Amino acid sequence: MNDPTTPTAPASPVPPGVPRGQLDATRAATSEAVHVGEPDAWVCLCKASKPDSWMKSTKAFETPSGCVLQVTTLEISEDGARRPAEALEYMPGVSMKVLKKAFGVPE
Repeated sequence: MNDPTTPTAPASPVPPGVPRGQLDATRAATSEAVHVGEPDAWVCLCKASKPDSWMKSTKAFETPSGCVLQVTTLEISEDGARRPAEALEYMPGVSMKVLKKAFGVPE
């Protein structure tokens, strides 16, 4: 088992549907961060925010038998306190293609 405090070597191959440039950009941006697994395995379907106030994003991860959907909401109060909330939902039989179409994400 890998030690979660030790950075992982770049994974190969690239996950399905992830552009090579996106994968390289994440690795470059997180070169000093510790991560386990592939940081680009989740696909961002939509994101909206108002700086210094709130942020909401929806991401999906495709499995052989369906997709996992993650919704993140972050509220930032006037005093700078951050209140995150997350929800996960497994959707059996749903493909990434169906989710991208539903969210208006180009193929």
